[in-house]
Amino acid sequence: MITHKQTTKEIEEATDQLWSFSRRTAARVITSLMENIGIEGARASALGLRHGFAVYAVTKVPLTQVKKWMGHAYMTTTALYLEVSGIEERKWAEKLWE
Repeated sequence: MITHKQTTKEIEEATDQLWSFSRRTAARVITSLMENIGIEGARASALGLRHGFAVYAVTKVPLTQVKKWMGHAYMTTTALYLEVSGIEERKWAEKLWE
């Protein structure tokens, strides 16, 4: 459980893991934070955040680097995150003409 009273040192001492909480707990915290700031729908989730990161990252670094950061074994898996439409697709199209 995440508490504001935990210090970085206490968390590091409690575990060798990067985080002292489960992936499911992190997903709940992310969803709650997004709801609190008014982000709604499919994007208001850990998966939505992950998708947004992948879409943004691929505009700044090579796709192979995004694949590595996402922890994917295959490029086809990373490519699934990059299937964009709507506003995201229009932004990518605009980049062609910059």
